[in-house]
Amino acid sequence: MKVFAQNSKAKNSYEFLEYFEAGIVLTGPETKSIRNGGVSIIDAFAIIENEEAILREMNIEPYKYADLVDYDPKTPRKMLLHKKEIKRLMGHMMNLLQSEKCTQIFGTSKQATDNILISIL
Repeated sequence: MKVFAQNSKAKNSYEFLEYFEAGIVLTGPETKSIRNGGVSIIDAFAIIENEEAILREMNIEPYKYADLVDYDPKTPRKMLLHKKEIKRLMGHMMNLLQSEKCTQIFGTSKQATDNILISIL
């Protein structure tokens, strides 16, 4: 498993109650940029909007070989979680009155398909 980005600031500043792993909805050039190290999660955090988990403030640099017009590197990205996990996250957010911090982005390989996952507090 290759780690593409880590948020050591979050690990030192926050107490970890529970870890979740989630996929992220990305375009092809964004995936290539992450694999080339063009991602920063220092300010990234997760929120719940309309019963969907959204990752905000994750910065993905534009892929240099892609023809991207009006690309916003900090676009909110949907996280792929089960409804049960989203409800559990909502409970944490209500109890603690805080948002969830992104701590790590890593890749796995299953059945010849590559996945980019995130770990959140």
